Amino acid sequence: MGFFDTIAIDVVLLPPPEVAVVALALNKKLIERYGDRSIVLDPSGCLPHVSLAMRTIPRRVLPSLTASLERLALAFLPLDLQIQSAVAVTTDSGNVVSGINLAKSEPLLILHRSVMAQVNSAPQEVCTPRDIRADEGEAIAAFTCNYVNGYAEHSAYDRYSPHITLGHGDVTALDGDAPGAGTARFSTLAICHLGNHCTCREVLWQRTVG
Repeated sequence: MGFFDTIAIDVVLLPPPEVAVVALALNKKLIERYGDRSIVLDPSGCLPHVSLAMRTIPRRVLPSLTASLERLALAFLPLDLQIQSAVAVTTDSGNVVSGINLAKSEPLLILHRSVMAQVNSAPQEVCTPRDIRADEGEAIAAFTCNYVNGYAEHSAYDRYSPHITLGHGDVTALDGDAPGAGTARFSTLAICHLGNHCTCREVLWQRTVG
């Protein structure tokens, strides 16, 4: 890795075990029902997560970014968040994608804006497929880099919608399997190497508080 190497990152909250288990189970059932393996969640190689910021940055700035995020983790975590419901949305390309929505509480929004401020302090690079963590021969969907490149404009600040992506297909059609509302304590902030379809393929750094 050289001085000019770049990497697409996702700064995330990792869910507590009881939430991660539900997300993994629903992802498995979506795959079984719809046969779409674009997103296959895994507790070690494709983690359920709540995105806070995405950006493509030079690898060389990761140490300074992790130091800044360490301070934010100590200041904000643990964070009790309201789980709202599992939902399905139809994307602009016509694909149905399911997720678990979280309430946009003021503490979560402040953390989101604070993380965005730190990530935006790093030089921004244009995301290309080589910045994405992928298996050998895996074709990177155009959606992935487009989403990263447009994150600040289209998915952050007033447009921020906290959620855990479950996969492709309609989770509400899985009778009796959608989680109900409740509160969960999120204690881990992490930087992940972004994977295809905006998955979290590799944890580069994490800090658990509480």
